Amino acid sequence: MQTDYVYDGAIIEIPEILKYENAKNLLIFTGKKSFLPFRDMFENKLGDCKYRYYNDFSTNPKANEVDKAVKILGNDFDMIIAIGGGSVLDFAKCFKFSVDNNSNVKAYFEKPFQPVKNTKMIAIPTTAGTGAEATQFAVVYVDGIKHSLDDASILPDYRVVDAEFVKNMPKYQKACCATDAYCQAIESFWAVNSNEKSKHYAKRAIAICRDYLEKYVNSNDYFLAEKMSEASYLSGCAINISRTTAAHAISYPFTSKYNLPHGHAVGLTIAKLAFYNFANISEETLNDKRGVDYVEETMEELYELIQTHDIEEYFKNLFANIGLETDFKKLGITNFDEIINSIDINRLSNNPVKISQSFFTDLFSL
Repeated sequence: MQTDYVYDGAIIEIPEILKYENAKNLLIFTGKKSFLPFRDMFENKLGDCKYRYYNDFSTNPKANEVDKAVKILGNDFDMIIAIGGGSVLDFAKCFKFSVDNNSNVKAYFEKPFQPVKNTKMIAIPTTAGTGAEATQFAVVYVDGIKHSLDDASILPDYRVVDAEFVKNMPKYQKACCATDAYCQAIESFWAVNSNEKSKHYAKRAIAICRDYLEKYVNSNDYFLAEKMSEASYLSGCAINISRTTAAHAISYPFTSKYNLPHGHAVGLTIAKLAFYNFANISEETLNDKRGVDYVEETMEELYELIQTHDIEEYFKNLFANIGLETDFKKLGITNFDEIINSIDINRLSNNPVKISQSFFTDLFSL
């Protein structure tokens, strides 16, 4: 099995990390069922380390679940390993934050403070999608409201990217996760907060998704899983710099109110936004202070990267071919006012073009 272990671009294996960090007592966060097929393979890499597993948290992690874990687990460990999808990695980051700062997550959002970093962490994604192994933020729900814990102190110290973990995922899960990676890369590329480095990561991720996403979802081929794992990692590197834009902001109510998986929810708006951001560029509509010429060039380059002149038709065909339904009515999403009223307007400011009511009218037209 060919496996890539990534640490700041260098190849390094888990036993080497543990030896280098002199880690003997590990706390390991996992999914409830998704981890089971990999357990033996993973444990063989831990040598004579002592370890303890924990997975008592929701798909969408909650602050009170983090508090509960801290009470149960304490700080009797010298390294954290998170092996799972985005939710597992997010929960581990929040737990690490709480232990390192002797504070609960909720308190941080009520009165932010300067966090410290004490505990080393290895992040091992088992989905090719979120790129959470490469980001310094974690989604957590506080009293039912979605928050993003965002600080460099929770960026994993080591990222282990292994295609063996993602090649045999269920097709729908693969489609959702891969779509998330694609959308993250696209949003990062056009984001107001993008820079040369983030666009470099985003371009590489977009090209991989363009060439391999559909084939990956519809097969269990190791090479394709390897490519999509790379795209996911690169998209995470990109949004860690630029953050996401309107597609993610609009997606959250689809997930919280209609239980639609995150990647599927993000995919519902990416085509309309790609068209809207290109068709509505003017001095009056821009959020991006780099100006009309810059945004036009960015959007033109995006279309060239994806190799299409009809972005909406491109995504319509792609999502149909990977089994993602995009019809709101068929998905049971009909209360559009509820969706619009639930969107965090502040998150729309990173979109290159201001989002108007006409966008939502066109998006939700049945």
